[in-house]
Amino acid sequence: MYNYLENCPCGACQAEMVLERADKARAEAAAAEEASKPTSRLLTLDMVLEGSPCDEYRNRFTNRYGEEGVEVTVEKALSESSDWDWEWAGAVLLSRKAKAEFSKRSREADKAYDVSMKPYWDLVNAAWDKYYDVRDAASREASAKGLSYGARFEYMDKASEGVTTIPQAAQSAAHLIAEKIRSDARITAFAELFIQDEAAYNEEHKNDVLDPFYDEYEDDNDNYED
Repeated sequence: MYNYLENCPCGACQAEMVLERADKARAEAAAAEEASKPTSRLLTLDMVLEGSPCDEYRNRFTNRYGEEGVEVTVEKALSESSDWDWEWAGAVLLSRKAKAEFSKRSREADKAYDVSMKPYWDLVNAAWDKYYDVRDAASREASAKGLSYGARFEYMDKASEGVTTIPQAAQSAAHLIAEKIRSDARITAFAELFIQDEAAYNEEHKNDVLDPFYDEYEDDNDNYED
């Protein structure tokens, strides 16, 4: 927040005014640049086939989108989060520079996952330590009571029952949340990079020739269906 007076003769007010106007101009330029960026990009069947997908993915993509393909947006990618292997997509559908950025953002997502899960891992590890301590104490008590071998283990099982249940349940619940956040971060990274990557990707792949195997595969399938 700047504090100056219009037409003030002092140099300080003039300097404050120049700074504010420069900051405003930079903000407007950044907003205009952001608004001019594409928000979607067409993913074609040929692009998918260049990545040598498995038959399951090839058929799923073809049945869902046909040869024309699909306009990829961040929202579209997130809506199909469980349908595709996003590590594969990041490895084959991006330019070299975008792949490096995707790997970086994936590592950041993994690190964030580890940080959020560490308290729960520690909680479960502590619970297992307690579990074995309880069993050891119960084993000594059972021996002092003169219980038989089988009865001694039943005594230990009863004493240690439920020691890890709540910590493990907490860890499982935390994992579901943390894994969703990690997955969404990875998918968002892929979609954003894919959308902005068209020129670099096209330049790297301008001399690619699609493997004729796919045409033969398609012909075989057509003949089989007939």
